[in-house]
Amino acid sequence: MLFNIGIEPATNENEAYGIIVPVFNKLGYGCNSAADNEKEIIDQVTDAILLVAKEMMLDGLDLELLNEGATDYSQTYSDFTHWLIVDVNVGELKEKPSALI
Repeated sequence: MLFNIGIEPATNENEAYGIIVPVFNKLGYGCNSAADNEKEIIDQVTDAILLVAKEMMLDGLDLELLNEGATDYSQTYSDFTHWLIVDVNVGELKEKPSALI
């Protein structure tokens, strides 16, 4: 599934890149992350997306609600000056059996 992600660049070497996935906010969930450098952004946001999508699924929501296509969030989230679309396989969440405790 494709996700629009916003990136707030680090302003110096002591700051991390801020990352947001706005579609989750529209559904009452927050999906934010951070990366120490540009190379970590995709891995960090993928992990965050999978964690929040799993919470949604456990709450009984259909993950297809996340499938919104290309949406421009740049005006709403103006602190995030760079935007990317990432492909994350949330379908794998449905395929994994839950562990019994």
